Amino acid sequence: MTAAQSTPLWDWAVAAYGAPGVSEACVALQDNHEQNVPVLLWSAWIAATGRNPDAETIEAACDTARAWDSVVVAPLRSIRRTLKAPVPDIDDGPRHPNAIRGCLLAVTDLGVAVVRTRDPDDTSLWLHRLAIRQERRRSSSRREHRRLRPPPGVTALAGIPGISDTTARALLDRFGTVERLLAAGPERWAEVDGIGRVRAHALAAELLG
Repeated sequence: MTAAQSTPLWDWAVAAYGAPGVSEACVALQDNHEQNVPVLLWSAWIAATGRNPDAETIEAACDTARAWDSVVVAPLRSIRRTLKAPVPDIDDGPRHPNAIRGCLLAVTDLGVAVVRTRDPDDTSLWLHRLAIRQERRRSSSRREHRRLRPPPGVTALAGIPGISDTTARALLDRFGTVERLLAAGPERWAEVDGIGRVRAHALAAELLG
C-alpha cells in the first residue's frame, strides 16, 4: 500500500479542501449544479488513493450524503445565505420602526436583555418605546388587581363565620349595599339562593346582635 492509499479520508479531504481554489470550486458546484461536496471529496479521495468500491458501497455513500444534505447542509446553507444578505435599516422597512422595536423588546422578555442601538437618537427612541411598554404593563396590572379585588362589602360580610365570598356576593347582588342588606332583615335574606332561614337567622345574630 502506498502512502497515498494509507491516508485517511478526513485528513485527505481537509488538505484537499484547503488547497487554493478548491473550496470556491466546491461551493460553486454545490450552489450552481446542486452537487454534494462530501460526495465529491469522497470520490476524489477514492480516485487519488486507487480504491475501487463496489456498487453497494457507492449507493450507501450517496444515500448517506442525501440524508445529511437534507437534514443538515441545506438548512445551514439557507442560514448562511440569509446572514450574508444585506440587512435593511428598520426605519426603511415596510413596518413602522416602533413596531419592530416593540417586537425586539418582547424578545427581552425571553431573557435577551441587550438591544444594540445605532446612535443616541436611536437610543432615545428605544427608551421611549420601553417606557410606553412598561406603563402599559403597570396599567394592565392595576386593572387586573382591581378586577380581582372584592368590593369592600364582600370583604366585610365574608369575615363573618359561615359566610363565604360567594354568599356575600349573592347578598350584595340582591340588596346592593351593606346598609340596604341590614335594612332588609333576615326574612328577606332567606329568599336569596343559598341562604335559607337557618343561615339568615345566624347571619342576623352576628350582624344585628
